[in-house]
This record gives sequence, structure tokens and C-alpha cells, in this order.
Amino acid sequence: MASSPKGIAPSVLRLQVQNTASWALESHAEEPWAVALRSTDDLDERLAVPEARAPYLRLLLAAHYATVGTFIPTDVDQQIRFHLWQGARTVEALRDLVKVVDEASLWDPRLVSAKVLDLGDGTTLSGHDGEWLGVRAGALGRALALGDDQTVEALGLALDAELRREAAIFASCVDRSGKEKFAACVAATLAHNLGDLSRVIEVWTVGAPHARELGRRYTRLGHGGGGFSLEVDRIFLRAGTLNKATMALENHRYLPLRDARSLRTSRDFLLPFPPFLDAFGERLGDPHGPLARDDLADVVRVLLEGHALFPKQAAFLRALAGVHRRANGGLDGLTALLPARVRKLIAAGPVREALAVDADRFEARFAKTFRTAASATRA
Repeated sequence: MASSPKGIAPSVLRLQVQNTASWALESHAEEPWAVALRSTDDLDERLAVPEARAPYLRLLLAAHYATVGTFIPTDVDQQIRFHLWQGARTVEALRDLVKVVDEASLWDPRLVSAKVLDLGDGTTLSGHDGEWLGVRAGALGRALALGDDQTVEALGLALDAELRREAAIFASCVDRSGKEKFAACVAATLAHNLGDLSRVIEVWTVGAPHARELGRRYTRLGHGGGGFSLEVDRIFLRAGTLNKATMALENHRYLPLRDARSLRTSRDFLLPFPPFLDAFGERLGDPHGPLARDDLADVVRVLLEGHALFPKQAAFLRALAGVHRRANGGLDGLTALLPARVRKLIAAGPVREALAVDADRFEARFAKTFRTAASATRA
């Protein structure tokens, strides 16, 4: 008999999603993940029933899917990557859970994330792909522990196919003129996705020889010494090197933006790939947009505070430049609504310099930097 899941209560989880991404639930009420998030009324009481484990996992994955691209993701990582899988005591229970992951991996990330790359053939690449890699790795660890060879094989094939797909995407764009920004965003996405996979594999407790072999296969990807195919390893290593050279400095959680509650009100305010935040800033500053003047000033405050905390990063400055171009009176017109402690930052050198550089010029400079780094890594 499966042990009962221990984790966040379904009703609490639903409230957390509503707090950070109510727009998603309202705009996509008929999507399977939204239905799962609404179907929590009796799940709190049913968690001790083994049959509730799959609906609970679906709920956790729905919450993760809906919020991982927002400023306040729900904290369910340990449940979906480890604890739920450890509770599967039989092969049948495990396979029921794997079916839920297969379902969730088909949910469209474009509905809930601005960090999604459209590949032009109806498919996408995003950090959500890494989330499913990590969840499947958790399932794989449990399948190994249960000796379920069929599920081990199926999960291994799924992981391999996704890793080869992502490597092929990067290889197809990294040396193409005019695709530097796209290739950099691919590299950043790969770094995230491979990290998600490695972190789960590294905490496996399975000691069987086959588990150790698979562990070597799926860790160190992008860092050299991985156990995948030589060709794919080289692609991931190059992607990792280019990410460190061009994007890694900008890749953090942007925690200061959590303080601006108005950013949680619309999909339009989801953060795209940093440092390319000019268009994001323009949406914020749009005089005809949904942000009230006071709310815009509050967002500018947290952007300025973020810049002060991370002065070497360009993303906060690019967002501010976008606001400056669109807002009535620019940034200077908002100073009266800002706390005195941040007003002086608007007049400071780095901010004024950023305001003088438009998005095209900034991205042209970035493309040149990327081409130079890519040339240095070319075999």
C-alpha cells in the first residue's frame, strides 16, 4: 500500500497559485492544468487514500507549471522530484504517476511563461522542458529502486530524446549570423534544463550498477566529462561555455521584483529572457496599459533597487530604458512618486547611460560579444 503524500495542502496550493498567477486561471479555465487546480475541494481529505496520489501529483505539476515562470513560483520541487516518487511502493503505482508526467509535459508553456523560444515548426524550447526532465529523473530513480526495467527503459528513452532535441536546436543556430540573441537564449535555457536534470540525479540513493551508469550519463552535461554521446556532450559543453560568457551574469531569480505586486496581474508582465528587457519595460510604461501611475512608479522603484543590488547586470537598466521611452515624462516624470532613497539613482551615470542606448544598439553590441565568444569556442 502506498504511503500518504506529505506536503503542501491542495487548498493552500491553489490559493498560492491564485496569489501569483490568477490571470492564468482566469484566462485558461478549460485547460487541463487549470481544471486540476480547481479540483481541490475534496483532495485535502483524500490524501491518505493511495488512489489520490496521481491526482495530487497532477495538482503539484499544474501549480509548478503555472507559476515557475512567474516572480513567485510555488515551492513544490522536492515533492515532484523526490517525495512523491518515494511513496510509490509498487510498479503499478509508479506507472500511474509517470502517466501524469507524460500528460503534463504536453502543456503549452507559452500560456504561462515569457521565456519560451518558438522554433518555427509548432514546437518550443523553454525552461519548462527542464522541469519535466527533472521530474522524469525523479521517476527514473524510483523505477530503478523498484527494479521496473520497462519503466526505466521508457524514461531513459524520453530523457535521451529530449537531450538530443535540445542539443540539435543549439547546434542549428549557434553559428548563424543574425541568430545571436536566439542562440544565447537557447544556451541559457540549456544551462537551466541540464542543471535541473543533474540536481535530481545527484541525490539518487539507488546503488545498483545500472543506476550508477545512468547517473554518469546524465550528470556533468554542459561542464565536460558527461557520459552522454561524445557529439552531444561537445554541444552541451559549448553551450555552457557560451552561457557563462554572455548570459550567466543575468541569470538569477530577480527577487526584487517580487515586491511589486502589480506585476502579478497580467501575463504581459512576465519576465522575458534577461538582459533583453526593453520591450518588457515598454509594456510597463505604456500610458494606455493596465498599470496605474502609482503602480508604475512602484515597479520603477524595484527596478532601481535591483540595479543598486546588482550593478553589473544590464537587465534592470534595459527595463528602465524601456519604461523611459514609453511613460509620460519618462523616468524623470515619475520621480515625485518615488522614495527619496532611490530618486538619486535616476540621475546616476549608469542609468542615464542606459537611457541613451536604444534596444537595437544594445542588442547589436550583445550580438558582437556573442559572435566573438562563439568564434573562440568553434572546433
